[in-house]
Amino acid sequence: MDAPITLSGAITFIISNVLAALAVLHGSGVSVDVIRNGISTFHPSATQNPGRMNIIDFVTFKVLLDYGHNVPAVKAIANTLPHITKAQKIPVVHGTGNRLDEGIKVLGATLTQVYDHLIVNDADPRQRDLGETPELVRTDALENWLSVNNLEVVCDPYEAIDRAFSIVRSGDLIVVQIDAMSPMHKRVMEHFERIVVTLPSMMLSS
Repeated sequence: MDAPITLSGAITFIISNVLAALAVLHGSGVSVDVIRNGISTFHPSATQNPGRMNIIDFVTFKVLLDYGHNVPAVKAIANTLPHITKAQKIPVVHGTGNRLDEGIKVLGATLTQVYDHLIVNDADPRQRDLGETPELVRTDALENWLSVNNLEVVCDPYEAIDRAFSIVRSGDLIVVQIDAMSPMHKRVMEHFERIVVTLPSMMLSS
């Protein structure tokens, strides 16, 4: 049985969710045909499962949108990334302002183990001053041997997304940690329109 939501088995933590769902459905008496149809037509798309491992193909590189905002989520996603690309992985990430300093620092250290070039924003400052949370992420990332040349703080999350698109190269993967799905997805799709739709059309007509 094909389960597109698992990206051909690449997203291991979703496999366990699928198996649990299958067990519940079968135990509830749902027919095999109905289960098969549901599983085989459920994709990790922004329309069917917004903010959960949504991959957008920009032809020469890819963008992944996911809500994952803590250390366990970062580690879970890390197991999937090598199946998507062997090239540079660029996250647009943020810490959560109401977490303890130590927890935010641990996030920074964990990100360095997974990604090549960090772009840290401040999408969720909570009670902290603007810029305080990303500075904590930055500090521990640098203490864990990430080069200062591979770490940027761009407090505005939409400008941070724009920055990622300005440095992405062929084969790379941009990972956007979603805070507000609709506007962040809209910003990514504006780049899709520019890169995938508009530019090729202009080149063909010139």
